[in-house]
Amino acid sequence: MNLSQTEKLKLIEFTKNHYVDFNDVRLLITKDLEDHILQQMKEDEALSFEEALQNAYKNYGVIEFSDVSDYYTKEIKT
Repeated sequence: MNLSQTEKLKLIEFTKNHYVDFNDVRLLITKDLEDHILQQMKEDEALSFEEALQNAYKNYGVIEFSDVSDYYTKEIKT
């Protein structure tokens, strides 16, 4: 199972709307979200894309994408 191009674009827009500023970091986080979403949808075929996205997003905790964004930014710079 793969996400459609429209769903992938929604993920990129989602990260952008949640203050991930750098495109490279946004793409890495999008890939992480996609992996989580696909895993959830594989385990529960009745789960919608939107439900899986919200569930995946909850895994990032209270500070949302801040920690993972900082991590990827440092990785890119090295």
